[in-house]
Amino acid sequence: KKKKKKKKKKKENLPPSQQKLVEKDQPPSKKAKLSLSLKKKRFGDSVSSELVTLTTPHVPKNTAKNTEWAIRNFMEWRQQREKDYPEERCRPDIFDSTPWNVAELNHWLCLYVLETRRTDGKRYPISTVYQLLTGILRHMRSVDSQCPNFLDKTNFSFKQLHAAIDNFGRQLRLEGIGSEVKHASIISPREENYLWEAGVLGVENPKSLLFAVFYCNGKNFCLRGGAEHRRLKLSQLQRLTNPDRYIYTEHGSSEVLSARSEVSVTSTLPSFLPLGALQNCTVNINYGPATITCNVNGSEQNELSQ
Repeated sequence: KKKKKKKKKKKENLPPSQQKLVEKDQPPSKKAKLSLSLKKKRFGDSVSSELVTLTTPHVPKNTAKNTEWAIRNFMEWRQQREKDYPEERCRPDIFDSTPWNVAELNHWLCLYVLETRRTDGKRYPISTVYQLLTGILRHMRSVDSQCPNFLDKTNFSFKQLHAAIDNFGRQLRLEGIGSEVKHASIISPREENYLWEAGVLGVENPKSLLFAVFYCNGKNFCLRGGAEHRRLKLSQLQRLTNPDRYIYTEHGSSEVLSARSEVSVTSTLPSFLPLGALQNCTVNINYGPATITCNVNGSEQNELSQ
């Protein structure tokens, strides 16, 4: 006790700067223990009653409506068919019972594809029939995620259904059902002239030249999209004389001939004449020398673009 008192007295007699040095040499004091007895609850209440709702995948409203429409359409067809052919009955829970009967699904879906109709009695386009089958498959997956995918072409268990869809779709296209194509609105000559006058199309700078090449090639060569622009080759253009003209040979488009195997078919479009110094001349834009002013490293330079 006397020694401790002496040490305390010595500390008190030391100047403040030396007292700090002495305190640093001493071992650190023990930390206070954290009490585990918390007054407030750390974790939330039980959600066992809401677990199914909280873990159900979110389905957009339009997707849910499309699925309900597909199932309702099938059930209305089934009820009408039972009245007309009572000896052939389809189970009302065909899409809800597991394990799935592949042969049964294949049989009734084939009949459904060929017999379903609109409310006015007309046949659906093949694209609408495919939407109906997609909605039925979505419903089946909501019942059991391991249900067979009858729309998968590699699933040979539904080979009969795939053949029915292909043959029925070919028949509808031959009859003109669902073969209508929605074309984009045509750009009028007045609108095209405005694009040239506004500088959107032109040969004065790289950006307007790029737009002009894309627009004129698409219009004159009947190109449908960016892929066809990228596949365009110089060998497809042939220059003739007497009179001077160019002939463009179009290769078979995979976009146009997607339903046929004639991708290598070529066709020659009408020839077109170079229009000299006109700025909207296709030949002048693609092949004629155009002096372009561009900004390179902060300084303007003139480049000769062929």
